[in-house]
Formats: sequence, C-alpha cells, structure tokens
Amino acid sequence: QKKIVEKQILYLCGKQKQFTLINPSPTDAEKALFSEIKASWLNKNMEQITAKLFENQKIVGDSALIHFFDEEGKYGCKVFSYKDGYVLLPKYDAFGRMEQFSLYYRDKDGKERLDIYDKENLVRCTLEKGNVV
Repeated sequence: QKKIVEKQILYLCGKQKQFTLINPSPTDAEKALFSEIKASWLNKNMEQITAKLFENQKIVGDSALIHFFDEEGKYGCKVFSYKDGYVLLPKYDAFGRMEQFSLYYRDKDGKERLDIYDKENLVRCTLEKGNVV
C-alpha cells in the first residue's frame, strides 16, 4: 500500500507546476502580478504543501488546505487531515457548494475544539463536558 501511495504522489507531484498566462495580450500590471504569483508559489513552498495534501488524501481519504492571512496581513496555509488528529466536517448546500467547513480536534492541552469557517468568519468553540463554551 505504501509503495502505491508513493508512486501516485510521485506521478501527481513529481514535476514542478507550470504556470501559463492565458491572456494573449496582457498589460504590464497583469504580467507583474503573474510573475509575483509564480514567485510566491515557490517562496511559500507550495509544491511540498500540495504533495502533503495529496498524500494525506491517498492514505486516509480526507485532507483540507486552508489559506489565511494572519494579523499582520501575511499569507499562510496549513494542511489538515484525520491522520494528524483532525476531523473534517464540510457542509454543502443543495447544489453541492460548500457553505461551511468545520474542524474538530483536541488542542495541546487536551481540550476539545471546534473551528467553524465560512466565507468571512472563523468561529472557535471549546467543548467542555458536552457543552459549548
């Protein structure tokens, strides 16, 4: 099983991503933004993050990548998976579009946590004795 996963990950992530600017006559601003996106992909180590995302998906059947901006406005992302102790709980509307995404986990102190994400907000709940705090 392990060798199968390794070969699948190598097939999916073995080569560096190729970026293509589709606009046949881009403006200077579009060219600059495109160059920035390509550089950011490498600087943020997205190749390895993508490989970890796919590996978790292949091993345990679930994986999520959350993109965020911290308090200082810096971009970051993190991979979540059942393999790492998270329970992923997506909520879809009648048309199959994700409305909310929740993560259930235990923090370093052993407290049960539930993080609920929607398009604009993050709500963090602590579960104690069956009650939400």
